[in-house]
Amino acid sequence: MLDEATASRVVGWSLVVVQFALLGLLLIGKPGDLWPTPGPVRAVALALVVAGCVVMAGAAWQIRRALTASPLPNGRTVLVDRGWFGAVRHPIYSGLLATGAGLALSRASVLAVACLVGLAVLLQVKARFEETALAARFPGYADYSARTGRLLPRLRR
Repeated sequence: MLDEATASRVVGWSLVVVQFALLGLLLIGKPGDLWPTPGPVRAVALALVVAGCVVMAGAAWQIRRALTASPLPNGRTVLVDRGWFGAVRHPIYSGLLATGAGLALSRASVLAVACLVGLAVLLQVKARFEETALAARFPGYADYSARTGRLLPRLRR
């Protein structure tokens, strides 16, 4: 039987493996014919991919040494609640979804749509898993979570 820490690491890295498999399928999957992909559709798809990559890179740069593919915080993790992380709690996941949406739009296949839906579900699960660890580690995480959206910014009144 695995101890709790080892079991958490196994779950965390399993989520990462599935995430990369879905992204790989989006990248290498054959184009389909679910919808036409004329120039404007390809331009929107490219814009989503570029925007997603910019968000991911900006958020990764902001947390630098704390960056890890695992949803479990490493020893250098600090609670960041400004910049990209002031808008959403998981901007890297938001960027992954935007990139995935662009790839799915350009592929126009059943496989691409299924991978995008799978990626969206997986990132929600991964975010919740990560948030459990962050809430246990950082006393201020509950307040941060209450005021900041998970993958999309909260509308302020």
